[in-house]
Amino acid sequence: MKPLIAALLCTLTCLPAWADSDLRPLNGWAPKGWRIIKQAAGDLNGDGAKDAAVIFEEVNPANIKKNDRMGSEQLNTNPRKLVVLFGEQGLYRLAAESDDLVPPENVEYSPCLADPLNQLTISKGMLRLVLTEWLSCGGWSVTSTTYTYRFDGTGMRLIGQDESSFMRNSGEKSTTSTNYLTGKRKITTGFNEFEKSRPQTTWENIGPQEPQYLN
Repeated sequence: MKPLIAALLCTLTCLPAWADSDLRPLNGWAPKGWRIIKQAAGDLNGDGAKDAAVIFEEVNPANIKKNDRMGSEQLNTNPRKLVVLFGEQGLYRLAAESDDLVPPENVEYSPCLADPLNQLTISKGMLRLVLTEWLSCGGWSVTSTTYTYRFDGTGMRLIGQDESSFMRNSGEKSTTSTNYLTGKRKITTGFNEFEKSRPQTTWENIGPQEPQYLN
């Protein structure tokens, strides 16, 4: 869970839609020497225009590391950047950006860790980023975390976090769903993918939370 926790706690830069008057084509927001590896489209701010969320990755051969341990022979440690753009007149304006929310494809300290980037979607006004922790060697657990953001007039606010944990050797599975708007958390344990099970659900009241934005 360490890469996922680090991702959640990272610092991001968020700008109101009206704060940056610079309008560019989608590719115009790519830093020099970076490429688009994943993108999603949809209306995030309710103005009817198509907005975008884009993940850029640096293309730097120096960040391709040789690996002599278990895992891939080469590790792509190029950094990634998440950029949220509001559409206007067929162009895009910067709404938020993060230099460290999305982990790189590989990390040297855990060469068996697969690419954590799973999904990036925009649906019904919400931005969802799914990160998955899966080890090709050295561990049986698979953990998936979904971060859900929604524009509230101020910025892209984190409104939900859903986690699932699965053990590939035993079939045990648990889920946790946190709603930051209601201040409630749903925890379900006792799943088993390999045999009959009786899942049990408990609720926690986490109380009012300080709004967390892409900032």
